Amino acid sequence: MDDEMLVRYLVGTTTDEETESLDELSIADEAFALRLRAVEHDLVDAYANGELSGSVLEHFTANYLSSPAGRAKVDIAKTLRAYGGTRAAASAGAARPGTTGPSRAWLLAAAAVLLAIAATLAFDDLRLRRSAADARQQQLALEQHERERQEAINRQQPETAGAAQARKRENVVDRETQPAAGTYTLAILLLPATRDAQRLPIVALSKNVEAVTLMLDVGPDDSADYRAAIEDAASDRVVWRSGPIRAAVASDGRKHLAITVPATQLQVAEYALKLTGVSATGSVKSLDNYPFRVVLQ
Repeated sequence: MDDEMLVRYLVGTTTDEETESLDELSIADEAFALRLRAVEHDLVDAYANGELSGSVLEHFTANYLSSPAGRAKVDIAKTLRAYGGTRAAASAGAARPGTTGPSRAWLLAAAAVLLAIAATLAFDDLRLRRSAADARQQQLALEQHERERQEAINRQQPETAGAAQARKRENVVDRETQPAAGTYTLAILLLPATRDAQRLPIVALSKNVEAVTLMLDVGPDDSADYRAAIEDAASDRVVWRSGPIRAAVASDGRKHLAITVPATQLQVAEYALKLTGVSATGSVKSLDNYPFRVVLQ
């Protein structure tokens, strides 16, 4: 695997299959993760030095710089570049009588701040990758559960023609509260918007899907309950709001939400679920955004 593919992966131009394979390698293979970070550092330095051009520059600007982490790394590279220039100017100033430059203490302090920022970003990157791996495992478990549920529905014996006709004559079926045979609720795990989430989670709707349950891991948050609003990503128009939502608390203290949305509220489009937390005293705070795309199956 050459560096050119790693650059395409970092700027978001690899295929879905390539992206999935590289995602797994970056988590499971520490040597590969180190190599990927080295290529990323070279790529960011090239951008900071004005050396990128063509499609690489275009996709770097559109994709890599769309995330706060990406912008922070570029800012660090630019600051280091400026710091190098400052050191050179300081050396030249010291060589000329009567010329003063930045003090050595100031230079050391600036370097320490940059190192602290870089270490924080490296830790956050590792945490996000581990979270993504855990999320993928939960997604696989949800998909397996949904397959088993659908197979159980398909194994159900069809009702006899006589029973169907009798129920039709009695007209006792309430379609709002008792959905037609074969309908089901689709469950999917959503992740907060980050640079690592290069592909939006897909909600594939079919005529048998009556509702969609969106699963969220909000971590050890201290809110008493939560509210959710789903917005159309293109227009920021709110298409659905929840009432108060209580979280399920796991043994490790992390909170999990299950938000069920009627399928009729969702069209083929990109959406963002915006989550807010409400404290016991009634104060409200904004939490993460969870993007996803709806398609027809």
